[in-house]
Amino acid sequence: MSKVKIYGNPNPVIGIKEYYSIHDFFGSSAPSKFIDPIENIPDENIKWSVWILLGKEWVKMTKNNKTGATVEYTFTQTSLTRKGIRMLVDANGEKAVLDIKTKNNAESKILYVEILDNLGKKPTKLFSYGETITARVHCLNMEKFRINVTLWENDGGKKDLSDISIETKEANVLKGIADVKFTFDTRKAWLANAKTAPNESSEGAFHEYYVTAEFYKKVSKPTQDINVINPDYKVDILSKTSSSKPSEKETKKTSPAEQKGPSKKETRGIAKADRKAHDYQEQKVDVKKEIWKDPFVEKINSYLTVNIGGYWVDKSKEKHVCPNCIKDIKVDSSQDDLKEIFPDTTFSMRKVVADTYNKYMKDLNMDNCWSKAHFFAQARIEVGTSLIIKKAESMSYAVENLPKNFTAFSSSGELYGAPNELAFKYGRIDKDNLEYLQKKYNKPRLINQKSNEEAIANIAYADRNRSAKFRVGNVQDGDGWRFRGRGMIQLTGRGNYESANVYTLKLAGKNIIDTDAGAKSVENEDLAVLTSMAYFNYRKNKKGIQLYKLTRGERDAKGIICPEIGANASMGNGKMNYSEKQDSFDNITSKVFKIDECKWKAENMGTGKWHEPVDNPISTLYMQGGGGGKLGEHWGLFGNTRNGSIHQGLDLFVVPGSNVYACAEGEVYESKVHTGYGKTVTIKVTDKEAFYNHRREYKALYSNEGEKIQGSHFDKKQDIYLFYAHLRKVNVTKGQKVEVGKVIATSGVSGVVTGTCAPHLHFEIFTTVYAVGMKLNYRCNPGFYVHFKGASEQSIEEKNLQKEIAEKGKINEINGKD
Repeated sequence: MSKVKIYGNPNPVIGIKEYYSIHDFFGSSAPSKFIDPIENIPDENIKWSVWILLGKEWVKMTKNNKTGATVEYTFTQTSLTRKGIRMLVDANGEKAVLDIKTKNNAESKILYVEILDNLGKKPTKLFSYGETITARVHCLNMEKFRINVTLWENDGGKKDLSDISIETKEANVLKGIADVKFTFDTRKAWLANAKTAPNESSEGAFHEYYVTAEFYKKVSKPTQDINVINPDYKVDILSKTSSSKPSEKETKKTSPAEQKGPSKKETRGIAKADRKAHDYQEQKVDVKKEIWKDPFVEKINSYLTVNIGGYWVDKSKEKHVCPNCIKDIKVDSSQDDLKEIFPDTTFSMRKVVADTYNKYMKDLNMDNCWSKAHFFAQARIEVGTSLIIKKAESMSYAVENLPKNFTAFSSSGELYGAPNELAFKYGRIDKDNLEYLQKKYNKPRLINQKSNEEAIANIAYADRNRSAKFRVGNVQDGDGWRFRGRGMIQLTGRGNYESANVYTLKLAGKNIIDTDAGAKSVENEDLAVLTSMAYFNYRKNKKGIQLYKLTRGERDAKGIICPEIGANASMGNGKMNYSEKQDSFDNITSKVFKIDECKWKAENMGTGKWHEPVDNPISTLYMQGGGGGKLGEHWGLFGNTRNGSIHQGLDLFVVPGSNVYACAEGEVYESKVHTGYGKTVTIKVTDKEAFYNHRREYKALYSNEGEKIQGSHFDKKQDIYLFYAHLRKVNVTKGQKVEVGKVIATSGVSGVVTGTCAPHLHFEIFTTVYAVGMKLNYRCNPGFYVHFKGASEQSIEEKNLQKEIAEKGKINEINGKD
C-alpha cells in the first residue's frame, strides 16, 4: 500500500486557486513512521500530473506537470466538459491518485491575458515589426460573451492612462478563451509616439507594448511587456557618458566582455539560444557605472536623485520625497505617535502596530503622510480607541438591527426596512424587547433566542445577497463565516482574503486562505496590520485607481475614501461611520501625520496650484435638445462620443451665471467670440510643472462609445492651453496674468443659437498651437486633470437638478446676450 496520499479539494470551483499536497495540513495526523519517509523526499523528486479521460483511455496533460510537496492548480471552464479528470503524484516511486470533479462558478470574469505567437504557441524569440501576436484571453463563465481586447504602447514603463491604445478588437469567448491577433505596424507605432517616450531621448533597443481585455467596464490586469525590436535603434554613447567622448583608440581597446548586449529587462522571457542573434553591434555603456558630473547629483538607494529645495527628487521614478512621508511611526519612551489615535490601548499594542506599519509601508506604497492619516483614521473607527483586533467580527445582531446593516434581512430589500423571516429566524431576541417585537410585527409566538452568528454571516456576506458594489467574493458555502471581518479595517470576504494572501505569502510567509486557522490568523496583531495595509494597495475604485493613491492629497474622507472601503453603516450611537471617519481624519490623524506640512503634497498635488474650472464639476447627462438616457451620459465626454462624431472637450453641467475659474497659473492668450462656442477665454499655462503634477490616473468611462484618452500630436513638451466656452460674461482681457482660482468668467449658453436644455461649460486642454477647430488633434481628455463625477458617481440630487432644467425647455443666449 502506498504511503503517499493526496490532500486537497476533489471538487474545486473553476477559476479559484486550490492547493494540493502530500502532507496533511488540515488536522489529522499519521504515525511518524509513515510521515518521516515522505518528509525527507526532495521537492524535485515529487512530481505531479493531470490526466483526462478521452474515450476509454487516460491521457496525460503535459502542460500541467509540476514538482514539489505542495502545488497549486486552477481549473478552467474546459474542465467542466471532461468525462474524467485525475491528479497523480509520484514521490520517489510512491504514487497516489485523486479523482477530480470540478464545480461551476457563478461569477463571470476575465482571469488573465496570455501572449502567444501567430501560431498560438509560446514565443521563443523577440518580435519584430510586421509580425503578428495572439492575445489569448482566459475567461470564467463567459461562454459566447463578447469582449474588447486592446493593444497598448507602454509610454515610459508605468502602464498608466497616459499610454496610447494602438488598436482595439472584439472577440467572442468560446470554451473559456478568446483569441485576438495584432500585427505590429510601424505606422501605428509612430502615431503612438513610440520612438520617444516622456523624459527619454530614445525609446531604446525595443518598443514595449502590452495588452488588456475589457468586459462590461471591468479591465483585466495588463500583460507583461511585449518587446518589439526597434528598427531605428542606434546607441548614442555621448548621451550615456559623463563628460567626454571616448577616443577611437579607447574604443578599439574595449574587450568582448564589455560589448554589452540587451539588459535583463530587455530580454525578459526570451530563450537563451535566441539572445545571441540580437546582440548589439555597438558598445552600450552601463549607466550605473557612469554618473553625470553635477555637484547636485548623488547616488542614493540605487537611484539617480537630485537635491531640489532641500529634499530629494527621485528622477528615475519622478517622485518627490517628503521627509515626513518616509519617516517611521515612532512609539517609544520618548515619543508615541499613536497615543492620541488609540489612547485606550496598551503601549505594547501601539508598539506592535507601529513596528508592523513601518516594516511594510514602503513595499505597500503606504510611506506617505496622507496614506498614514487615512489608514489610521479608518482603523480608529473599525477597532476603536482600545485597538481591539484580537477577535473576528461579531455577528450577534438583534432582530430589529439586522435590516439596518444587511439588505438580506430586510423585507423591502433595502437598508432600514422591516425585518424579514430570516431576521426573525436567526437574529437575537432580547428579553426586554420581546413584548415590543411581538406587538409591532404581530408575532405572538416569538420567544427569547440567541443570535445564530454563523448563519447570519453566511447569509449577510454571500455575494448572491449583495449588490454588485459590495460583493466580496463569497461564492462557496460557509465563506461568509470563515472570511468575516478581521484586522484593523475588518478585512471581509473570500475575494479580499485571496487578494491579501498574495501579500502575506510574499512579505510574511503566511497563508490566510486554505484553512480556518489561516483565516483566523488575520486576528494576530502583525497580520491584522499587514492585511489592512494590503487592502489599501490592491483595492481600486471604478476608475481603476488604487486606494492608496486616492488618499494622497485628498481631504474628503467621507465622499471619496470611505465609499471604496465599505457601506455607510450605523455605529449604534446615532452616528454613521463615514462621518465618524471624517471627524477622526480632520481632528486627529491629519494633525498627527502633519499633512499640511507634507512636501509631497506641495509638489505632486499642486497645493494652491490647481482649481477646478467650476464648483463641483459633474458631466452633463442631457443633449442640447433635451434627450438623455445612456446616450446623454457620454454625449459631453471627450472623443467620438456623439454617435461617432467628434467632441473636442469635456462638457461640465453648470447653472448659467455660476463662477468659472482659472484652473492653473497663466496668461490670457485669447478672449473672443467663436461661432458655435460663443464667448470664450483661452489661458496659456505658465506653471507647466504644477499643471502636470496635478495629473491623475483616469480611465475612460465610455471607451466602447468612443471616449478617447487623447488625440494625435498631443505633446507634453509644448505650450499648454486651457479653453473655456459658452460663457455669459468674461472678466479678463487678452495678455492679463491670472492666478489659480481667479474667477475669469460666469457661465452661460452663448454660441448655441438654437438654445440648449443642457447648460454647461465646454472645457478643452490642448498643446503646441491655438488648436480651436482642429478636431481631436493636439488634445488630451480633460478627465486627467478635472476631477469630475461621471453619471454613475453623481448623487440623486445632482441628477434630478439636471433633469429639472432639461425638462423646463431650452435656454437661449446668443454670444452672451439673453
